Amino acid sequence: MKNLLTLFFSLTSWVCFGQDIDYYGPKSFGEILDVSFEKAWTPTALSSVENRKYMILLDAAKANAITFSSDADISTLSLTPITNLYASGATYGSMLRTIFQMVDLNAPLDNSKTSLSGTYQLNSFVHNYYALDVNDNNTAILSDRGTYYIADSDNTGYLGITFSTNASAATITASSKYEYNASTSSFTELTTWTDKYLKINGTSLEWTSTSSDASSFFLADPNDLIDLEIEAGSDFNPKSTSYQPNAWAAFPESINPTSTGFSNLSNDLDESYHAQLEATTAATTAASSMLDQIETTLTNAGAELRYPKEFYLALRENMLSHTIASTDVYGAELGARTNKYVYFTNATDNNGVPHPFLVTTSYAASTRPNQLIDVSRPPGDGGSGGYEENSVTRTTKGASYLMKVPLKNYGLIETLLDNDLSTIGDLGKDAGATTQTVYNYASLSSNGVAVDGVPIYPSLNNTLLHASSAAEITHGGIHVGRGMELHYHADGHSYSKNGINLYNLADYEGRNHPPLIGMAYDGIALFGRHEENHTSMKGYSTALDEYGGHEHGDGFGYHYHAHTQEVSSTGNNAVTFDQRFLLVGAWKGKINDIPGLLQVKTGQLKTDAIARYAGASYDEVTTNNSVPTITAATFSVANKAADGTLVGTIIASDSDGDALTYAIKSGNTKDAFAIGSTDGKLTVAKSGEVDYTITPLFTLNIEVSDGALTATADITINVTPEDDTTLGINKKSNLFYPNPVTDEIHININNFDRATIFELSGKRVMSSKKTQIDLSKLNKGIFLMKVQDQSGQIFNTKIIKE
Repeated sequence: MKNLLTLFFSLTSWVCFGQDIDYYGPKSFGEILDVSFEKAWTPTALSSVENRKYMILLDAAKANAITFSSDADISTLSLTPITNLYASGATYGSMLRTIFQMVDLNAPLDNSKTSLSGTYQLNSFVHNYYALDVNDNNTAILSDRGTYYIADSDNTGYLGITFSTNASAATITASSKYEYNASTSSFTELTTWTDKYLKINGTSLEWTSTSSDASSFFLADPNDLIDLEIEAGSDFNPKSTSYQPNAWAAFPESINPTSTGFSNLSNDLDESYHAQLEATTAATTAASSMLDQIETTLTNAGAELRYPKEFYLALRENMLSHTIASTDVYGAELGARTNKYVYFTNATDNNGVPHPFLVTTSYAASTRPNQLIDVSRPPGDGGSGGYEENSVTRTTKGASYLMKVPLKNYGLIETLLDNDLSTIGDLGKDAGATTQTVYNYASLSSNGVAVDGVPIYPSLNNTLLHASSAAEITHGGIHVGRGMELHYHADGHSYSKNGINLYNLADYEGRNHPPLIGMAYDGIALFGRHEENHTSMKGYSTALDEYGGHEHGDGFGYHYHAHTQEVSSTGNNAVTFDQRFLLVGAWKGKINDIPGLLQVKTGQLKTDAIARYAGASYDEVTTNNSVPTITAATFSVANKAADGTLVGTIIASDSDGDALTYAIKSGNTKDAFAIGSTDGKLTVAKSGEVDYTITPLFTLNIEVSDGALTATADITINVTPEDDTTLGINKKSNLFYPNPVTDEIHININNFDRATIFELSGKRVMSSKKTQIDLSKLNKGIFLMKVQDQSGQIFNTKIIKE
């Protein structure tokens, strides 16, 4: 059921229900490459020629730039007019394909023991597994320098490049060449190689053995065009942590290449889900049909989807749109979907309780350049010794994730510890924290998934530092841990707004709400940040809570947003900086009843207890169980009534004759009331909290359960003043009755002046000075009634018209 507004005293705080927000996700990186890029630019030379520097290679006249032909023809290099980088008609693709990075040949070694050589690979920014090379005709090309698929590549190898020191007039020398040896799967230096020099020949490039024929190049700084580097002291390195010299960690043997990954998945799935696999119109139709079945199953069980069907279809469509458009992840092929399959499951537990999910099979392969080489202090590989003895994670590989997002609305917590993490562990406790916060009372690993299939982790790392504060994330807010698999810790778009992040400003154009960028494992949606130049978007002025979420009165429901918040680090060199949050850490959605929570790999399809929720076949328990019923009601209780005072008895029944249990699910501010779990009697639990001057009205959401199925209703409790003459209350009966009402409602207040009835939108329906008001002509629904006595005091209540 949609959350109802519980308001009193001030009608001015009501908000109107409007049109739903736009359901859409961000452009994929492949789509971004075609987005227009225009910016005023005057090239400036690099301030230094050194390891990890990015550059654009311009001719001496600064009229043309070196580029590769296309993503379909990475090897072929040519010159393109410089206007194609920034002027009318330029795109992100035409600009980014001209950017290269210098990577010292000794960079992967322990540079505290082995110095940098001063000789570099010159790698493409977009395709960093391709480096500057030469073919048999001395033509300059880009070659595969070590992709997973190198054995099938036509051009392999790389050159060792040196640069003259003047970046404004540099000579580029190939001082060594390395060839790929298929028999050993390694590169060996060609011992017969002699120096060659890069030369411009018309619009092409070639290598010459004559140094006097070498062309002069202007090594332009691309950061004047697009923000690519993390500056010391910035929010992604607030402590100005220096670049660590550790050796690079080697790839583990477990790699899930896109060429063969998940190829046998259908063997483990129930046939009823097969039609949803792939990204076709027929699969979309099957997914829509499955959502219809899920809605029916949930409705019959007294439950509901958290969000509308159309939302989940839009989510699925966007997740399937993200294809690999950068050669950056080992094992990932260009054009492959990073979420290979996205499908919906409709399984019930052994009691017949439904637990439907959206499931994605993901390679966790960000489709864009990840810039892992640039991270100042990446995580260690977990080997023996301290960090200085560890190798560090500067590369990544295709992973094998099977992540589930619950579709069922399990509700929202009221306090942090309502969610029980004792069986799955929590980040704070694992690191020795003695106080739980929304930052550390969180998953030890991922707590959600981005639309590109990359897991999202809490903002804190496993040492309870914000990952950005530890200088261990990239420009895009991503990094890899010991398993060499990518995951997000922060919002790269908020940090740089350079247009090539998970989501970008271009996604906002023509929309009424920020884009959908991920889902938390509690089933709650994650949207992009509210941008300062899009103030008219729905929810812009509605504050986020400590979990990073809100509702904004359009009927969509609670959801998270990426956002920025000032935080302070602790310990030595403490600093204050802006943390760029994706998911804060703690879940606001209830997770205690979600089966298979945090099971995110394909092995869960072999685990009998939870396999069904990921799509495996199972023997469904057939029951004729009916959903219990519960009646909404309004009660009154005296101000500061004694503990144990009976407030009222909940009316509920079960047509199957099953024993019922009762629980207060929400609205019980400071645990003021208690309910008998078997008899439904509402009593005062904390007399001091039943205070008319603080909380004159409670709306308790009461759940009744027959052991398998549940139903809920809102119970309103009006707290009456100690001095009943304040409102002239007659103690013999309720203030307003009957409620729910069919025809006529009675108002039992002496010195009554008038009553005004409003729709939940705030629209006034009627006003009356009678204590018996005819409501027979009102449509069925929920209304708010404001009652005023002759002294001007106001009392508000919710009424249900049947």
